Amino acid sequence: MTNSPIFDYLFSRYKELHNDGRGETDEGRLLFIEMMHYAPPEYLAVANQIADEMNLAPEPDCYTDDGTPLISLDALAKHHGLSMDEAGVMVERFMSDRESLGLSNAGIVKDATNIHRKQ
Repeated sequence: MTNSPIFDYLFSRYKELHNDGRGETDEGRLLFIEMMHYAPPEYLAVANQIADEMNLAPEPDCYTDDGTPLISLDALAKHHGLSMDEAGVMVERFMSDRESLGLSNAGIVKDATNIHRKQ
């Protein structure tokens, strides 16, 4: 696996924060988001497998016109035992964090016009 220098740097910084018990701070959260953005595909594949094994996200319950799978806010809220408002705040914070880092929020769909529920 060939990592980019920026991923290696961010991973190293995140590991330091985590080892110091600061991985769950705002700085750690932002660093993790940025690190995952620059992660090589092999790393992302392993991270996604672990996330699946840990049941961190619900199965997609919707799809777009082109067949792209999506997770509804309702499914996200139920999966994590949150109210719809709490789940909405969580997603908005994630989007705000990504925006503050200059990262795209592509894939987060807010307009339900072309979203279809699985039957």
